[in-house]
Amino acid sequence: MHTSTITFRLSEDMKEACREILAEYDMSVSDYCRLAFEYLIQTGRPAVQKKVVSDQELQMMRRARTKKNVSPQAQTPSKTPDEAQAHFESLKTSLADFD
Repeated sequence: MHTSTITFRLSEDMKEACREILAEYDMSVSDYCRLAFEYLIQTGRPAVQKKVVSDQELQMMRRARTKKNVSPQAQTPSKTPDEAQAHFESLKTSLADFD
């Protein structure tokens, strides 16, 4: 089977965040992208919808992910609120490129 390479740009922060999350599922970024394209081909629909989440939704998603992956002796978050806000703003800027 002949393969092709697709190149696209994203911030280093986003790339690293994706790698960390996907590592929890034993997947690489390439694995995830291939699965998304396979889903698109099989269903004729994108695997995700474009939606900018609110700060509150983002916090809820982080808490849910932390609860799922952290032992009962919860650790402090790895980012300060200011760092998290800066990261979120960076993601919003990146998503604006799709408009």
